[in-house]
Amino acid sequence: MTPERTRVGGDFPSGPVLSEQRRPARFPCLLFTIALFSAIGRGLLENLIGKSAAYAVQVTCVGLFLLVVIFSGQPRPSVILRRQLLLAWVFLLAVLLSAFATLNLSGVDYWGPYIAVMLFFACVMVVTTGWRYRFRAVGRIGPIVLVAVIVLSAVAILQQFAGYTLLPGSDTATFGGTVRPASTTGSFLHYPITLALLSFLLIGFHASTRRKFYLFGGLAGLLCVVASYSRSGIVIVVSGLALAVLFSRDVGARIRMGVGGALAIVVGLATLPIGDYVSRALSIVDLEDAGNNLRVEVWNDVVSRWLNSPLVVGVHAGEYTNVTANLSASTAQGVAESGLLQILISFGLFGVVGFYGLMFTTAVALPLRTPWYRAGLMAAILQSFFYQSIEVLPFMFVFAITPLLEDMYETYYEPLALMRPAALTS
Repeated sequence: MTPERTRVGGDFPSGPVLSEQRRPARFPCLLFTIALFSAIGRGLLENLIGKSAAYAVQVTCVGLFLLVVIFSGQPRPSVILRRQLLLAWVFLLAVLLSAFATLNLSGVDYWGPYIAVMLFFACVMVVTTGWRYRFRAVGRIGPIVLVAVIVLSAVAILQQFAGYTLLPGSDTATFGGTVRPASTTGSFLHYPITLALLSFLLIGFHASTRRKFYLFGGLAGLLCVVASYSRSGIVIVVSGLALAVLFSRDVGARIRMGVGGALAIVVGLATLPIGDYVSRALSIVDLEDAGNNLRVEVWNDVVSRWLNSPLVVGVHAGEYTNVTANLSASTAQGVAESGLLQILISFGLFGVVGFYGLMFTTAVALPLRTPWYRAGLMAAILQSFFYQSIEVLPFMFVFAITPLLEDMYETYYEPLALMRPAALTS
């Protein structure tokens, strides 16, 4: 009889399971592949069926994948389920009150698409973190993520350095002809932040399996993020690497990771045009730099409008978001240039507590035995304070599924020395 490998401190019983429990289903690798590639492939879908239809396909594929996970993965409550559900109810209450207030005080009624998108993301985080799941054959998840990183990086390199223009969303105006690639995502803003999260996921897989191709894929992905000239992507890369060192369990690991990170930076700088990329990275903290000065003006305007609102709920739901412009016939006021401020102006303080509470508990639910997963998600949260990324489907999908994939990978590759004695009996 085959013993079950169980994670230390996990929610599932150890020991033989075939005679006592229903045999775990196979992980839906095909559906996961479809969901992941639809999430990162809006640019291709947009060329084929248009932007609105592409969004619909993305949500459908992601939703179908999650439904199959729920119904076949033998879900059991995690230790943070109650907290997640409480935060979800707080967010739902904030959304409903803000929608009512926006309609009655601002006279705006086009918040429907934005509310639907944000509630969808909140539900995904609850599904992937509030419950734990059991599947067989989870080892094939890593190669799927690796292929996604390779595809994103390869297409971006072709766009940036070989003049490939068949897919939409790249930016050539910011630097006077220098391409900021969109890869397959349909937006030069979506590509780097999504690739950064996928790259940290791969490095986490390497830490679990010691398979070096995951490490090489993850580091190459982070290098491509820096090469894309994306300040939001650079924030995730730099802060994620720093947090991974901070989260390490012992001094030796911190030293090894610090030296490895320094070597990766040296290699990256030797590979890239140093002046251009260093100046781009340093411009993050230059408030007078082009783009940053406009961003600060927007922040001031959004905060001023929020201070003139009821504060705890919003009266501008759906007004400061690209979702409204993309998914409805109405025109939004603009963008908040910050995920935190976007939630604040849309749903008030209750909304911030609910949504960012879900994001934070999703990140801290990840164990520190392999710090790369939590470091990537915490860096993503930090980045969203300064850039408007929480409404981006591929970014939020990868963010939300990281705990799900980490849980299965860590369980599947549990070292024998860490297994409970009962799990080794037959």
